[in-house]
Amino acid sequence: MAKKTNNDQDRLGQVEQTDLNESRVNEEFVDWLKKWGNGILLAVLLVALAGVGWQWLERSANDRRAAAWNGLTSAQLPSSLEEIAVEAEGVDSVSLLALMSAADKYLTSIQSGTRFDREAGSPDFKLDAETRTAFLDRADALYGEVITKVGDEYKTTFAKKLFVISALFGQAAIAESRGKIDDGKALLARITEIAEPQYPQLATQAGQRSDSMDILAVKTSFPAQADLPVPPVAEVTPDASALIGTEGVLAPIGITTQDEPSDEGASEMILKGETESGEPAPSGGEGDG
Repeated sequence: MAKKTNNDQDRLGQVEQTDLNESRVNEEFVDWLKKWGNGILLAVLLVALAGVGWQWLERSANDRRAAAWNGLTSAQLPSSLEEIAVEAEGVDSVSLLALMSAADKYLTSIQSGTRFDREAGSPDFKLDAETRTAFLDRADALYGEVITKVGDEYKTTFAKKLFVISALFGQAAIAESRGKIDDGKALLARITEIAEPQYPQLATQAGQRSDSMDILAVKTSFPAQADLPVPPVAEVTPDASALIGTEGVLAPIGITTQDEPSDEGASEMILKGETESGEPAPSGGEGDG
């Protein structure tokens, strides 16, 4: 009986010791929370806010990208494209594409001789000298802005090299339109230098266009209207009736009077062997002589 009592006391002592240990752990955890709990909660809150902020920024960037591309594809006038180039700065290559499209519209208008901002039946639909000069200047400036924006990136990014080459082709066309053949050939020579080795076809195209400019440089003059020879006066066609012996018998086609037989009547009389008076026409048959 005494042994059983000792076992119970030992078990009770173990339970009390366990309770004391757990109580000590709980107290230490509470103290730790009091010391670091606020900092941990603040850190968790900051991480959550950072995640929300990152999602918002990503969603805003996607919306801006979509709006920039939609604006680029829907814009029709160069002024609208220039606004998109400013608003879409840093969004993919939308800004460069917008500037290129605006410059191309000016150049296309110059080549066609018509305005892109006028209806076909408008009095000022065709370009005048002042508007043509203004369009040339603006297109040249926009192509130059593209080249400036790219800078030296074309040396490491081949896609950017295409922007520079396209802009130089545009400036060469403008120089050709202004009659500045030497400036145009210099721009084409730069294309040949930049295009190699990634785009040899464009280098070849630039060389061929430079050769064609040599032909355009040769001035060709045409004679004035006053210097052209006077064509000879056409001779009057003789009356065929006098040559075949039917003068006075055959009347001009389409003219029939009461006194003169028509073409059809004259033909019938000849076939019947009658004269105009109704008498039988002489024949070369038997009895002559």
